[in-house]
Amino acid sequence: MRKYLVIVLAFFTFCSNDASITDDYYVLDCSEIEKNFSQMEESIEELESKDSLTLEEEQELENLMDRIVCHEEYVKEAEDDYEDQPFDEEELTDFNDPIVAKYFTENEADPSYNPGKFLPRHCTYEGRYEDIFYEETPVLEVPFKDELILDLYPETLGLFSEGLFPRNIEDYGGEYGEQLGEFKCQPDWSFSSSFGGDVVATNNEPDETKRQDFYGLSFYDRIFPFYSVTPAEQQGLWGQWIQAPDSHPYGPAGGSIEGGLGVYDKFGRTKYPIYMASGATLYYNPNSSFYGWGFYETRVPCDCYGGVQLTNKVLNLPNAIHFDEDQNEYNEDGGIYFGHGWFALPIFSGDKRVETQEPTTDTGKLTWTFIANTAQYSGPMWAYVPEFWHRRIDRWNALEMILDGEDQISEENYQTLIDFLGNKIDKDTLYEEISDEEWFISDVEEFDQEQGGVFWVDEKNTLAYTTTEYAAIGSEMGELPAFTEYDNDGNLYLKIFPPSVPSTGDKEYFTLDGRIYDINLYNHFVDFFSGSQDLSDMDPSFLKFSKPLVVERTEKARPDLEMSDLFVSTDSQSSYQAETLDGLSVSWNVVLTGETNNGETNMFWDWSGTNSEDRDLSQYYKVEINGSSEDFEDYIFTPVDESEVPGSLQVLEMSTLERTVSYMPHIKTAQDSSLEAEIKSDIDESLGIDSTPLDFSCWDCESEGCDPEIYESVLDDGSKIKYRWYRFKDQPSFKYLKIDYPDIYTDEYLDLVQSRVEQMHKEWGPNQEFIANPETLENFHLVELDNGSVVKPPVGKEVGWVPIVLELEIPYGEYQDQLHYNEFMELYGERANEFSAITMLP
Repeated sequence: MRKYLVIVLAFFTFCSNDASITDDYYVLDCSEIEKNFSQMEESIEELESKDSLTLEEEQELENLMDRIVCHEEYVKEAEDDYEDQPFDEEELTDFNDPIVAKYFTENEADPSYNPGKFLPRHCTYEGRYEDIFYEETPVLEVPFKDELILDLYPETLGLFSEGLFPRNIEDYGGEYGEQLGEFKCQPDWSFSSSFGGDVVATNNEPDETKRQDFYGLSFYDRIFPFYSVTPAEQQGLWGQWIQAPDSHPYGPAGGSIEGGLGVYDKFGRTKYPIYMASGATLYYNPNSSFYGWGFYETRVPCDCYGGVQLTNKVLNLPNAIHFDEDQNEYNEDGGIYFGHGWFALPIFSGDKRVETQEPTTDTGKLTWTFIANTAQYSGPMWAYVPEFWHRRIDRWNALEMILDGEDQISEENYQTLIDFLGNKIDKDTLYEEISDEEWFISDVEEFDQEQGGVFWVDEKNTLAYTTTEYAAIGSEMGELPAFTEYDNDGNLYLKIFPPSVPSTGDKEYFTLDGRIYDINLYNHFVDFFSGSQDLSDMDPSFLKFSKPLVVERTEKARPDLEMSDLFVSTDSQSSYQAETLDGLSVSWNVVLTGETNNGETNMFWDWSGTNSEDRDLSQYYKVEINGSSEDFEDYIFTPVDESEVPGSLQVLEMSTLERTVSYMPHIKTAQDSSLEAEIKSDIDESLGIDSTPLDFSCWDCESEGCDPEIYESVLDDGSKIKYRWYRFKDQPSFKYLKIDYPDIYTDEYLDLVQSRVEQMHKEWGPNQEFIANPETLENFHLVELDNGSVVKPPVGKEVGWVPIVLELEIPYGEYQDQLHYNEFMELYGERANEFSAITMLP
C-alpha cells in the first residue's frame, strides 16, 4: 500500500498536457521514421542480394539490422506514449476555438533574443553523429564533415549557446547519421556584478533576552537602468527575506516573504528593474499564490489563494511592479526612489499583542501587508491573510511523513496519517494518535540534529502568529559570462557585459532610510480593524513606531583597489565558475557604504576617490598577470578600446532570455478537464476523498459583488492586462476562505472588514503618508509607477471595490498552462516527487 500510494500520487501530479502534441505532429514524426525504415530496408536488400560480402559490408549489414531493431522498439514506445497521451478528440476541439487556441499557440519569436555566440572551443557536443554516440565531447574532437562545419560554426557567427544542430535534419536528411545531438557552451571565465561592502541588519543586540521581534521592515530603493545586456537569469539587486523562525530546521516551512528589486526579462523586457512583492509557504509550494498564479506562472486552483487586494488605485500585477519608462530620472539631483515595506498588521483577526519569545495560536493574528510610496499612490497595496501561512499544514506534514519519513513511522502511524488525508479522522483525533511520537515536535530546539529525520511543522510557528528578530537583506545576483582571448603577441584580453550604477556625484545613494517597526505599530491599528475606532481619529504615520536599521562594517575584499576596478576572486569554486573553462571569477570592486545620520540609515556608493572618467566599466580589458596564475592578487585589468582586442573576442556574445511568459486566465480547457479527471481518479481512489484539484469557480462573475465588464490596460513594455472590479469582500480569495474557515470568515465578519476597507478608501486616498519620506536628500523624488498599472474605479464603485487581474499577455510570451515536470525538478530537485503530491491535496 505504501509503495502504491507514493508512485500513484507522484505520477499523476506530474501529468500535464503538452498542447503542442496533436495527430498531425504524430503523423509527421512517423513519416520521418518510415522514411528511415525504407532507406535501411533498401540498403539491407541490396547487401543481401550480393553473392558474397566483404568484412566491411558484413559489418554494415549487421549494423543496419541492429538499427532496424532499435527503430522498431522506438516506434513501439512512441505508439505506447501516444496512446497514453492525456487528450482525446474532445480536447483537440480547443485548438479550433479562437478563445482558447491562442493560449496554446506558439507566438512569434522575440527578434531581440540572442542565443549567444561562442567559439568551438567553448562548446561540447552530446549525441549521435555517424552512428557514434558522443557524451559531452569537445566540439573540436568530433570529426564533423567540412561542409557540415560551415553550417555549424562559421567564424563570423560563432555558436549558439545550446540546442539541436541548426538545419541539419532538414538540409542533410540523415546523410551524416541520426544527428540528434545538442551543443552546450560555457564561457572562459565568469563575472560577478554583486555589490560588496557594508551591510545593514535589523538587530545587533548580543543579549538574546533583550532582542525584540520586528513588525515591519521598509526601504527606499533607487530606480535606474542597470545591465547593458539583460541576463537570461534572474538578478536580485536588493531585497529581503523575512522567514518564520523555528518553524523547521531545514528551511522556511512556516512561510517566507521574499522578493525585492531585480532584473528578469521573463516578466517583461523593461527599461528599469522591477519589484517583486510576494511570499511563499511550505517550502516554496508551487501553489503558493497571492491569487491566480503560483511558481513558474502556472495557474493554481481557488483553494490555494491567500492574498487580498486592498488598494483600488493600483493593479497587483502577477509579474511584479513596473515603473514608468518616460519619467525624469533626476540623475543630477539624487535620483528617483521607490518606497516600500512589509508590515504585520491586525487587519484579520487582530488583537492586542505583547512582546513574547514563545509563539502561540492564542494571540492576535498577523496580516502581512505590503505598503508602497510612489509619485501616484501611497498606501496599502495588498496583504496575505494569516491562514495563508498554515493552510492545510497538517495535510502537508502527514504526506511528508508518508513519503519521506517511512523509517520513522509505524504501520499504525501510517494508517492514521492515511485516514487523516482521506478525511476519515479530524485533526484532534490525529493529534491524539501521534502527539507522543518522537518525530512530533513543536519547536526546533527539541529537534535532534544528529539523528535528523522528518519534522512536524507546528501552526503556531508560522508567520500567521510569529514574527522574527532578523531578516536577511541585500543582493542576490548570479554570475555572468566572461570571455578571454589571446592576440598574436600573446597578450590576454577580457570581454564582459558591464552593468552600471549612478556615478555622477561623489556620493550616490542606492537605498534610503532603511528601518524596522515595533509591536506598537500593530497595536495602534487593532481598535480600528476590530470596528471599535473610527479612522478619522487615527494618525496613520508609521514613523513613531520605528527605528533605523543597524550598519555593520565589513572588511573590503580589495581595499587596495579603486571603486569600479576588476579583480580575480579568491573564491572560484561556485557552481557556475566550476563549469567555465578556466574556473576563474572576475569581481567588480563596487562597494556600498552604510551610514546612519539624523535617524536614517542609508547605503551609498562613495566615488570621492575615483576620477570621473574611471567610474564606468569598460567592456574590454587587457589582463596582465605579474606573477603566477594562481596568485590572484597579481592580476591587473586595464580598460582598452574594442579596436585593440582580437576580432574573435569581439564577436562573442552573452545569451539572453528567449521568451517571456504570459499569464493564462482561469478558464477550464478540455486539457484541464482531462488532467483533473486523472488526478481525481488516482487521489480520490487512493485516499477515499472527493477532491477538486483544478477548481477555478471563484473566478465566476455571477454575483452583485462582481462587475462583469472586463477592462484592459497596457504597460510601457507592451504587456496587455485584463482585469475586473470586485467588491472587496467578494474578490476570489474569499470564496474558499469562507469554506475552509467558516467560523472565521462569516458574512458578518466580512461585512465588518468591508466597512474598514471602505473607510480606508474614503479617508486615506492615494497620497496618505505611511512610510515617511526620507530627509537625507534636500530634493527628494518619488518614482512613478508604470501608468498602465494605475487605474481609476468605475463610476459607482469608487469605494470598497478593488481591481483583480484576470490575464497578462507579455509581448513574445508563451502562455503557461501547467507546471511541467522539468520545472518542478528545477524547483525541488530530488524532493520533487514528495512536494508534487502535496500540492494537489485538497
